Parts: sequence; C-alpha cells; structure tokens
Amino acid sequence: MVSGSTLMLQLLLSRIFSVTTWYHVSFLVISIAMFGMTLGALKVYRGDAKAQRATIAQLASRYSFFFALAIPATAIAVLTIPIVDAKVVVTLVFLPTVAFLTSVPFYFSGFVIALCLTRSTFKVSAVYGYDLVGAAAGCISALALMEVLDTPSALLVLAAAPALAGLCFAKSAQTGPVAVSGVRWTSMSAAAVLLAGLGMLNGALPAPLIYPMFPKGTWTPQSALELDRWNSISRVTILREEKDTVPFNWGPSATMPQTLRSSYRQLIIDGNAGTPQVRFDGSDLSSLEHLSYDITTLAYRLPNLKRAAIIGLGGGRDVLAAKYFGVSEVVALDVNGIQVDLLRNDPEARGYTGFDKLQNVSLIHDEARSWMSRNAEPFDIIQMSLVDTWAATAVGAFALTENGLYTIEGWRIILDDLTPGGVFTVSRWLDFEGTAQTGRILALAAATLLDRGVTSPVAHIFLAGTHGAHRNVSTLVVSLDPLTQAQLDVLHATTEELDFNVLASPRGTSANPAFQEIVAATTPGQLAEATRRDFLKLFPPTDAQPFFFNQAPLDRPVELWRLAHSGRGAIAGHAAASMNLLAVIAISLLAVTAIILLPLWRALGRVETSVLAAGSGYFFLIGLGFMLIEISLLQCMGLYLGHPSFGLAIVLFSLILFTGLGSLASGRVTLASTARIGLWAAVTAGYFLLLGLWMLGWFATLAELSMGSRAMMCALLTAPGGFLLGFGFPTGMALCQTRSGRITPWLWGINGAAGVLGSAVALASNIIFGLDTTLILGALCYAALPIATLPLIRKPGTELPPIARVVLATSSDT
Repeated sequence: MVSGSTLMLQLLLSRIFSVTTWYHVSFLVISIAMFGMTLGALKVYRGDAKAQRATIAQLASRYSFFFALAIPATAIAVLTIPIVDAKVVVTLVFLPTVAFLTSVPFYFSGFVIALCLTRSTFKVSAVYGYDLVGAAAGCISALALMEVLDTPSALLVLAAAPALAGLCFAKSAQTGPVAVSGVRWTSMSAAAVLLAGLGMLNGALPAPLIYPMFPKGTWTPQSALELDRWNSISRVTILREEKDTVPFNWGPSATMPQTLRSSYRQLIIDGNAGTPQVRFDGSDLSSLEHLSYDITTLAYRLPNLKRAAIIGLGGGRDVLAAKYFGVSEVVALDVNGIQVDLLRNDPEARGYTGFDKLQNVSLIHDEARSWMSRNAEPFDIIQMSLVDTWAATAVGAFALTENGLYTIEGWRIILDDLTPGGVFTVSRWLDFEGTAQTGRILALAAATLLDRGVTSPVAHIFLAGTHGAHRNVSTLVVSLDPLTQAQLDVLHATTEELDFNVLASPRGTSANPAFQEIVAATTPGQLAEATRRDFLKLFPPTDAQPFFFNQAPLDRPVELWRLAHSGRGAIAGHAAASMNLLAVIAISLLAVTAIILLPLWRALGRVETSVLAAGSGYFFLIGLGFMLIEISLLQCMGLYLGHPSFGLAIVLFSLILFTGLGSLASGRVTLASTARIGLWAAVTAGYFLLLGLWMLGWFATLAELSMGSRAMMCALLTAPGGFLLGFGFPTGMALCQTRSGRITPWLWGINGAAGVLGSAVALASNIIFGLDTTLILGALCYAALPIATLPLIRKPGTELPPIARVVLATSSDT
C-alpha cells in the first residue's frame, strides 16, 4: 500500500504540476520523488540497525501515518502557492520551495520502504515482491482514479491508503489497540476515513474547495468558472460568458464590420490554453458571419469542399466555421475526452453551441495521427488551427500531445488523407520581428513535400498573415498536388479583400527573405541551409526531435537570457522556459550536493580509495543512465500513445515491474565475475541501442494500431530492458559491500543524486540532441559499467589493467 501510494502520488502530482506550472516542470516530479525517497532511505541506513529491527513495526506504522498526513499538506501547498511567475527571479524562489515541500511525503515513504527492505526478518524476495506489486498497480490505479475524481480530490482520497498501511503495520506489532509509538489505532482509522471522506466530498461539490488557485501563476477564483472538470490528461474549465461583445477571432480582419457582435465563453485547458465556445442557436448560420473574417478560415473559401476533418475540436468553433461555409460533412478529432464529451453528450454545452441541431457532424475521441492512419475515406480539407495549448507554446512546449502533430512523420500521415487537390490548412502565431512559428510550419511543409518526392514545394504552398492585428496569425495552405490557378485566384482575392498579407505563393516572391529561401528550396540540403540562417530554430521537427514550439536554443544561454527579456510574446516565453530548465538543473545540483553528498562524505570515514572511486563511478553511471533511458522512453512513448500522461503510466508500470523482477532474479543469477558483468552490460546497452535506432521507425510504421494495442506494444518493448536494468543496483551493492560495508549510504546518495540530476539533464538532452540520442547515451552509461567494476572484482594485491588505472586516477582526482 505504501509503495503503490508513492507511485500514485508521483503521477497525481505530475498532473497537478501540469496545471499550476508548465508541462516540462511536471516531469521533474520524478526528480523530486527520488530526492525525497533517497533522504528517507539514508535515514534508515544512518540509524541503529539493531534498534530498527526490534521496533520495525512501530517505526513503519508511525512513518506511514506521517506519510498519510504529508500528502494533503503537500497538496494544499502545491495548489495554493503561485509556483511560476513571468519574472524568472520569482520562479526561482517559489519553485524550489514547493519542490522541497513536495519531497516531504516521499521522504516518509522512502523511510518505510527502505526499512521494510533492509530491516525486516522476512525474505527480501517476498518483501520486494509485494513492493513491486503495489508499485505497478499504483501506476494503473492513478489513471483510473483521475478518470472518476478531480485530481486534488484524488490526492485526498489517496492519503487514506498509507493511513491504512499504518494500521497493518500496527497490527503486525502485536501490541493490541493501544498506542503504537504514540499513535493510536483509533487515530489512524479516523484519519483514513476522514481523508477519504474529505476527498469524496470535495469532488462531489459543484465548486470544489480545494482546487488550483494559481494556474500558471494567475489567481483564478472558482466563482469565475462555469465548469471545472478533470481527467488523466487535463483540467478543463469554462469561464463566465462574454455577452454581445466584439467577436472572438484568432486573426481578425481589419475589414470586419464594427456592428458584428457575438457571445462566447472561454474553454481553458490546464490553466492557460484558451479556445472559445461560440453561442449559436443551431439554425441561423448568418449569426456566425464573424468567422469569415478570421484568417484561420481562409481555406474554406476554396471551391468544392464537401468533406472536412478538424484536428483539435476544442470548443467547437472550427466545426461551426466549416458549417458556415457550407461543408456538408465534418469529422472533428480530439485527444481530450472531456471536450468531446461536452459537445457530444452534455445537453447544456450542446444547446449553447448549437451542436444539438447540426447535421452530419462526427465527434471522435482519438489521437489524430493514429485515427488518420486507419481512416479509409479522404477529405477535401483538413484544418489544424492553433492546435496547442498556450501553456505549451508560451514556455517551450515540452508536452508532446500536440508536438506529434507538427513533425514530418505526422504531416506525412495527414497529407495522405487528402483527396486529389485537397488541402491541409494550418494556422500559427506570426512574429513580425522574426520568423518564429510561421517560419517553422513553412519549413515543415517544404520538408514533408520533399520527403514525398515533390521537386518544387513552392508550387504547393500558399501562406498569408494578418496585417497589424492585435493577434498576429498566419495561415498555411498546402497540398500534395500543385495548387490550381482557380484555387490561387480564390486565395489571392480573399487575402486582398480581407486586408491580409501574402507571405508566400506560387505567383510571386515573399517579402520575407527567410520565407522566400525556405519555399525556394528544392532539396533537403538547400532547406537545411535556409533554416540555419535564423537565430531561432526553424529546422523541420521530426519524431526524434518533436519539440516544435521550443525554438529558443537551449545551448546558447546568453542569447536565451536576452530573448527571455525581449517581450516578444510567445517566443520570449520559449526562452524563459529554457532558462527555467537550466535553472532547475543548477538548483538540483546545489540541492543534492548540500543535502545528500556533503553530509554523507563527512560521515563516510576511511574507505579504500579504489573501492570508493569505482563504487561512486558505478552508481553514478547506473543512476544517470537509468534516468536518461526512462525519460527518453517516457517522452517517446508518450508521443506514440498521444499524451505524456499515458506514457508516464504505461512506461512506469512496465519499467518498475520488470526492473523489480530483474532485481529479484539477480539473487539467483549473480554477476560476480568480470565476464558475467561484461556480458550483462553489453546485452543491456545493446538492447537500448537497438531501441534508440529503431523504435521511432517502428512507431511510425504501426501508427494505425488501436490505443490498447499501442499501450501493449510500449509495455512489451519496455519489459526486457527493465528486466536487464534490474540487475544493476543489487549487483553493484553486493560488489561494494564485500569490500566495505561502510560505503553503502554513500552509494545510495550517489545513485539518488545522479537520478535527481538525470531527469532534468535528460529533458535538456532530448531537446538538444533528440529522444533517440538520449536513449543511446543512457545505453552507453551501462556499456561503461565493466570498467567501473574492475577494482571491485579484482583480488587484493593484483594489478589493475591500464585502462582501469587511468579511469580510476581520473575519477579520484575529480
């Protein structure tokens, strides 16, 4: 129960952090959990082993109870403290504070788990088996709990589990219904019931009392919300209606009549991703006239559009636009089940938007790439207008749900779903001070066309942008076939009529030199050269580097700092996010050094230098390597499954379960010789090298599989590697303990420190080098392990091989 609660807490907190902070910070919950659990485990190792064995049940009971109390306390802190702010300095104060508070429950759970594993009189294999069953079940249970309760309420309900675990430990103490180390059974029972009851009550209230008060640093009272719903991938809220006001257009035309009025309400995803729900009576299409003055609907002016697909249902606005322009059949896709359910099943939402009266409209809850891979009926137009979350766009978009829709592999699938002469239209933000997102979608279109064998992309592309509007937006129209003269006549005439700018067209050169060079490229080499001329990253994203929105170069901190303070809207947010990530790496390094490594070093005492250096190197490599592999698998499989939350749950479930099975197997198949360790390291490194080289290709080939089949495939791919990784920690610990028992706490600290740093380093590596390269780097960490084990295996008095002496001398000096 404690182990399962720990994993569930990690997943629930990552969902909370996605609402209260930016998506890339949510991945750092892994580091926070490891940091807290490492401190708890080290407390066990620094304690009196004999006394701990004598009072193990009482200690486990007490710390389980503390774990239960810490969960709601941490939840309240995470939900009420404004963690991020537009000012980086403010974030640097609040983020470490919340990170420390978040680590507290993991400290207590780490203490209980380490106590049971190392001080129990039961067989380690049995204790570890229950630990693994709980951990693996926790991954899946978290997803299930988030589907039936809002995540803040789920945190309160979760707190009941470790309280009940405290009862189990108290029962095993055989002390009767009296005090167990100062905590009464009745108190634990009451706490469990109270916490579960509070969670259920909070979830049942029309306006929950416990909710994220500062999503993305902005104060949002419940009184401002019409609706507040959660699931395992998002929090969706709807704000109060704006009545009879200036219509909401993403890229408005200056020619829109001032008399036009509209009512709408904002649908917000994860605290800062806004999309409008337009009020429509379901019959009078003329009331939607304002949609025709939005640049995002430019392509609907084209002739012969009978069947449309919309990627990103949102609040249903694009469906209404398609119907306004006379498209007879519309299919709308969204990976978020809440948004689909609102417009498909909720009477109030359907009545407000007129969806209860629309004909030939299909709403599909699925990931677009996977669905389109299976779709057999092509479309005349496929629209993807500003499909992202502002939360992602403004700070670098480390979330991968939408990024998978902005890669060459993704666009290849989408373009293949068009009828002959059909068009794919994409709208993105336009930055007149640079090329930014518009330049990148232009490069992505050119790269995809070149990939499909098109020799002159310029003949297939039309690009227009708003002219000095409040919101600067561009719209791209691209086709696998050359745009016809009739299509170009309509696009040019509409652009002139609505006072938009033509940014690229087969009929003329672009006023922007960067745009012109991109569309003029006729080979991948020319395109690569054109996208290198801008400071911002314009190269076409691939599934290996799917961070479309992250255009600020992470490896150029000086330019990053300047750009973060430039005030250039979303692109400044990109740079601020990258600066935050670098700051998190620095803070993590400071924290593990000051709190874990320095205290342990002082308590280390005299240990043979060769053993200390080799053991430190070994546990640093497995800690770093494991996190590089885990984070790259999480993000890669999250991309394939359609959302990071799915990748987190499925990968953690399979990885934890099979790593544990590997650890259990290491007790029977010991790696006590150089040959065995070398063979194990080679097989482990080789497996992940193969995954790094081939996995993304497999995913692209098997994109048409159902969600269940894709999840099973991810679990099966993770399982063999997890089993091999499970040999690493117990093997190293056994080798070091035979040389010096005093070194154990230090090795735990090194491994924990490497893991804490590793998650942030892995994120940075994924952005700079790619998901596949990070996986390969993790594999190389394991390939280097035999060198680190040589001083631990050699018999006293024997001489080390030359390469081992060099590595040992270098690590000792460091």
